[in-house]
Amino acid sequence: MVNLFLKYGCIVWLSFFVYTSIHSQNVGVDSICTKTGLSFVEKLAQFGEESLNKVSWRKGRHQVSVFPVGGYSERTRFECGAMVIWQMEPKSENKSKYYRPATFTPSFQISTSGMKELSCDFSIYTSNLWMIQSESKYHTLDDRFFGYGNDFKDKSLFSYHRQELSIEGNVVKGITKNFFGGIGFDLCYESNRPNDSLYFDSTIIGKKGGWLGGLGPTLLFDSRNNINYPSKGIYARASVLFYSEAIFGKYNFRNLSVDIRKFLPFDKKMDYILAMQMLMNFTDGEVPFYRKSMLGGKKSVRSIGHTQKYMGSHIGIIQSEFRGHLWWRIGATVFGGVGNVFESNNDVLDNLHWFAGGGLRFSPLNDVKLNVRIDYGRTSRSDSGLFITIGEAF
Repeated sequence: MVNLFLKYGCIVWLSFFVYTSIHSQNVGVDSICTKTGLSFVEKLAQFGEESLNKVSWRKGRHQVSVFPVGGYSERTRFECGAMVIWQMEPKSENKSKYYRPATFTPSFQISTSGMKELSCDFSIYTSNLWMIQSESKYHTLDDRFFGYGNDFKDKSLFSYHRQELSIEGNVVKGITKNFFGGIGFDLCYESNRPNDSLYFDSTIIGKKGGWLGGLGPTLLFDSRNNINYPSKGIYARASVLFYSEAIFGKYNFRNLSVDIRKFLPFDKKMDYILAMQMLMNFTDGEVPFYRKSMLGGKKSVRSIGHTQKYMGSHIGIIQSEFRGHLWWRIGATVFGGVGNVFESNNDVLDNLHWFAGGGLRFSPLNDVKLNVRIDYGRTSRSDSGLFITIGEAF
């Protein structure tokens, strides 16, 4: 698998750099440096702009950019691949700030652990306040099961080969200019193949995978000034999904999720922002282990690299992040917070996971604040996580 990673990884990365090198040779650093009146930093930024123009295309309301992506996490090890960002601006004749740009981000990645992932996230907003948001993916990898609970785990209980095909999202309609209501959905097929005999523990629900499907109501309040990089406003979402054999699949359980975020600017230009989030997730019923509440990952506790290391019936996370612009298209963040996995109200505050970290941001698109981010963090239990992906964590 390492050879496959090197082969395809090098193709993706070399293609990017060869392309930009060939098409930027007439506007390279040497030629830019011949221009007068520019400092070295300004010359470097101008060279970067010229290079980005070669991997970004704009026509009318549409802008498309192609970038190599990569990263590292405990779960997947080293990753590399490519991502396309397609942004479609709303029609100019509509002045409503809630008629927002549509965004499509398909991507493909492979990793040294054998992971292959093809995904596509999109958000569509219409002039009459319909919002459609979806995350779909197919991935396959050798994964690990660490067991349930909040205790520190230095090794997994068993390993298994996992294949997943899923699509989840929301379709909501504006009731007022800030308040939306609609339906959430989740459809998933999971196929798990054991790598050792311990996998056949009869107490583990979902060990053989299978289909599952869930539907339920979603309520959303959104006063953010920007969906990709908000600098002020409030986002609050509550949803309940009912998974049932009567709907689709073979499992019967419920999932309640509450996500509340607040964004505060520190200056008039909104270059410096404090972002805060409270996230809670509750499950009940015949829940397959891969749909339990999980603490780690790129969109929750970024200081825990393996998503399945801490899982249980419920989770609670409180975190904050300070975001600031550094130079040109580059920004930085520092973040911290506390999270926990629990089974009942009596153990909400037991064995808390305190975490902190920082990251860098790169904004590749003109006039659109959609960042490529790099985040690294550690927890009070010496767990760590490193993620490179698109869009903010919250």
